[in-house]
Amino acid sequence: YEHPGNAQFRASGDYFEINTGTGWETFIPRGMNLGIGTPGRFPSDLSHDVETYESWLSQMADMNANVVRLYTLHNPAFYEALGNWNDGNPNAPIYLIQGIWLDEPEEEHEGAYYIGAAATKQLDEEIEFVVDAVHGEATIAPRLGKAYGVYTHDVSDWVMAWLPGHELLGVEVEAANEEFEEYQYYEGRYISMAQGLPIEGWVARFLDHVITYEMDKYAEQRPIAWSSWPVLDPMIHPTETSVFGQDLVQADFSVFE
Repeated sequence: YEHPGNAQFRASGDYFEINTGTGWETFIPRGMNLGIGTPGRFPSDLSHDVETYESWLSQMADMNANVVRLYTLHNPAFYEALGNWNDGNPNAPIYLIQGIWLDEPEEEHEGAYYIGAAATKQLDEEIEFVVDAVHGEATIAPRLGKAYGVYTHDVSDWVMAWLPGHELLGVEVEAANEEFEEYQYYEGRYISMAQGLPIEGWVARFLDHVITYEMDKYAEQRPIAWSSWPVLDPMIHPTETSVFGQDLVQADFSVFE
């Protein structure tokens, strides 16, 4: 199996498709999540080496996985290990769904934490760090509790999709909707939203930023989505409580064009 280069994956209807070099074929992901922490260590202890990551990738392959999803950027050892594994197993590579982490809210609105200007600035920066890192062109200075280092291993041929964000609480979203009225619509280069909640337009902005940044710098693009959860989905869950923001507000991240 030879990688055809950029734009390997696309979303088509209800399925992903992969470009095999001779045409597009349906691709069924069989994946697992890989967190950044390990038992006995703090989540911010990013001390895994290449050999450890390679052993985990080997175990994923043994369980017939073909995709690994990262919530956030890992240290350079992971990307070196992924490149080593896939170069050594060209007929059964493990593809990557790369998360881009949105920091936990640090701003308050009427006593509640919310997604605001600080989060906007942080995620803009993190998007560029992560896209550059998977293309092997990033040098990130030491930062507390986050991956950093010199990223020289280009694993972009195996990146299936981007998955920025993290699960937001209903109370955070309600406060953000009040603060971000300018995002009731959004018109980007690749992703737009004619009308919706401010949080939805805010998310559209970041999805567009990821695609635009990668296209401008690397002339590549791939599927993208926002990391969310049932607390915000547009369904009603009558057995859930609103105490922790369950069903407090619904957000539909499929309203984009």
